[in-house]
Amino acid sequence: MVPKMLSPGSEGRLDGTGAMNHLIEERRGTERLTLRCPAELTRYGMAGVLRSGTLNISSRGLYCVSAVPFGPGERLLCRVEMSPEGFRCGDSPVWLECVLEVVRVERRQEGYGLGCRITEYVLRPARGSRMCGVERAAVEA
Repeated sequence: MVPKMLSPGSEGRLDGTGAMNHLIEERRGTERLTLRCPAELTRYGMAGVLRSGTLNISSRGLYCVSAVPFGPGERLLCRVEMSPEGFRCGDSPVWLECVLEVVRVERRQEGYGLGCRITEYVLRPARGSRMCGVERAAVEA
């Protein structure tokens, strides 16, 4: 399944910074990047935002930590703030806004680890910023 791009929607601001550490050796066919970024999760079709954070991300999914256990198959709306420090040009953050499908849930000391598949996404520059000439990108199979 190839993720689809979302239509542009409302803008907001997340606090925090992300940091790229290294690529994770991958057995799934797409490499994961160790990437710790602040994130917000919302149950699809419901109100209320849960603060979270990513541990790694790939072209097809991400792994994040949540204080709330979501169930496999559950759909979530997610917004990840990707800061420019160390992995992109420009000086403003970019938001990765996406629809996730929870694939697995793991109990962790700090909450619950969520392995999620990205089904749709859009990259959105922060207000008044430029994203090196790239507004949106699609994930290819």
